[in-house]
Amino acid sequence: MSEHRPFSDRVRVRRTPHKARYDPAVIRKFIDDAMFCHVGYAIDGQPMATPTMHWRDGEKIYWQGWRPGPMWRGFWRG
Repeated sequence: MSEHRPFSDRVRVRRTPHKARYDPAVIRKFIDDAMFCHVGYAIDGQPMATPTMHWRDGEKIYWQGWRPGPMWRGFWRG
């Protein structure tokens, strides 16, 4: 089995790194098996996380959100 590594240091697992898995097949299964996710973002420097539903279509991940809500307003502002 080849060893998989994170794409960059920014996405490297730092807490209990021995549990990290970077194999794309493992990551896809994890995403497909989960019923919901948390999307993290910051608004005016304040970190937030919103629980939401998600799904995967090939290599793209989508998540549900309320367009007028704070999460999406933050994304549209940049």
